[in-house]
Amino acid sequence: MKNILSKNLVLSLLLFLISFLIYFKTTAPSLYIEDSAEFVTAAVVLGVAHPPGYPLFSLVGHLFSFLPFGSVAFRLNLVSVFFAALTIAILYLIFIRLQIKPLISFLVALNFSVTYIFWQEATYAEVYTLNLFFVSLTLYFLLTWWFSPKIENSESQSKNYRPLLLFSFFYGLSLTNHFSMLALAPAYGLFILLKEPKIFRQPRLLLKLLILFVLPLSLYLYLPLRSAQNPPLDWYNPETLSGFYQVLAYDFSFGHRFSLASWRYFGEFANNIFSQFGPVLTGLGLLGLLSLWRQNKKLFFGLFFSLLLTSLGVIMALTNGRDFEWGVAWFLSIIYLPAYLIFSFFIAWGIQSLILAKSKNKTRNFTGLISVVLVISFSWLLFANWLKVDKSQYFFVYDYYQGLLESLEPNAFLVLKDHGLNRDVETFSLLYLQAVEKIRPDVTIISDSPVFYRPDILPLPENYFQGSQTEKRSFLITEILSRPDLYPTRAIYTTFPADVFSDTAVISRSNGFAYRLYQNFQAAQTNQTLPNPQPLSSIRGLNNSAAKFDYYTKEFLAKYFYHLASFYWENNDKERGSKFLQRAIGLDNEPFSQEYGNFIQHRNNWLQSQAGL
Repeated sequence: MKNILSKNLVLSLLLFLISFLIYFKTTAPSLYIEDSAEFVTAAVVLGVAHPPGYPLFSLVGHLFSFLPFGSVAFRLNLVSVFFAALTIAILYLIFIRLQIKPLISFLVALNFSVTYIFWQEATYAEVYTLNLFFVSLTLYFLLTWWFSPKIENSESQSKNYRPLLLFSFFYGLSLTNHFSMLALAPAYGLFILLKEPKIFRQPRLLLKLLILFVLPLSLYLYLPLRSAQNPPLDWYNPETLSGFYQVLAYDFSFGHRFSLASWRYFGEFANNIFSQFGPVLTGLGLLGLLSLWRQNKKLFFGLFFSLLLTSLGVIMALTNGRDFEWGVAWFLSIIYLPAYLIFSFFIAWGIQSLILAKSKNKTRNFTGLISVVLVISFSWLLFANWLKVDKSQYFFVYDYYQGLLESLEPNAFLVLKDHGLNRDVETFSLLYLQAVEKIRPDVTIISDSPVFYRPDILPLPENYFQGSQTEKRSFLITEILSRPDLYPTRAIYTTFPADVFSDTAVISRSNGFAYRLYQNFQAAQTNQTLPNPQPLSSIRGLNNSAAKFDYYTKEFLAKYFYHLASFYWENNDKERGSKFLQRAIGLDNEPFSQEYGNFIQHRNNWLQSQAGL
């Protein structure tokens, strides 16, 4: 038994090292899109991130920030690298608990390590690989207890419940990282009841489970304690009772409605399964579903219910029957990660059932054939997905927002109000640059986000958040223009063409990164403070292959190219302006999007003003 255990631990460690090396080689050297910059900032300054605060990630990330190499952001990206690799190591051990042969367990886990979405999430600072680590760890302890023999002796029985007690502790701890773990609660409860229907007759055991579950939740006390120190990132100031409630009241649109759109989302989930694993592994997974149903119905119900909750259940909770949107579908494709992990269980089980179906003299040859197929599958996934996820030259976000700050005059005002999926990236990236790297702290940033909300400068009315995005932009611009202490006294910049949203006569001029406000075209035309005649030269890695496949990056770069197109049109370089407009349209996730419409209207406004002069 010890030799088998040692062999499995060695193979598990080997999987950790292989996957860690793959992720390390492809991880981003700096900031990424989404909430990457926010989580990096929260970890470095020990701040309070957006609801529900993510205290565990902040504390773990703070330890990684002390690594003696790489940029600060790169060190935090290694949190995802580390926990992704650890997840693969545990996945192998889960397969062993499911009584899958070690060679098959190793190869299936290796294949999962290079599936696109999981690998993608292992390359930048985010909470999803840490979350999947907890999914794998809690399932490992549950399945360890599930397959343990029932013992009547009271002394030995307490040892028998140790995996269940560990499960309870780590399940509680997982909720200090991501609330999506709640989706698995009904499935976990079903696992326990299927294994031991009379567990409610053991009050002492239930009390222990409850205490171990609640104990790690005390980590949320970090939020008010740290908030009282006023860190640079402090969502809702949770040192107050109302602020603490706001942070914990995660903004889920929980619901129960289903519609045709809901089934379309589920169809996209099925397509994700197919695209993640390929036709052969997907087919083996479906075979595993059927085989497990025939061989072990209780285990089938536990695992299949888990799969449904982390796919169809997620769709129900997060869309509530709303219309289908590709941006939401992409976001959900990441939230489905626990479902992909669980489906890999069925893949391993399907392969095992095929092997066991063969006669003894054919088993070895068939196992060898299956192993070759899995090696080929791994090689293909590794090759095909490397180009999609490789972020080793990913400097887009850092360079763009550093360039934006550096392009502004001293003590300038910058108004933020972005649209689309990337509306947070500009807020969090600028926060990181100012709070962590201390770049251009003289720039005053104004936004309706709690991160940069300045009621002392620009208070917002109570009905502000009930308006559309266009109405919000219009309000911000109108208020700025009506303040003589701000405009035209101070240099005012926006990250969108303000003239498109203003009823007041105002001219916006792009510097390639942001738009400055002017009272008239003559003032804009004679401006001599444009800092960079070729903003494109300051952005590294624009030819990185990941940009072609990454939904968020495509949207981000499309916006940048719209800004560049405006810059060159305004400087009478129509040829280069048209080139960047074509690049923007080619990357834009939505043809004729709002960003495209804003560019066209702004360009028309500029040309009309130029003609009028």
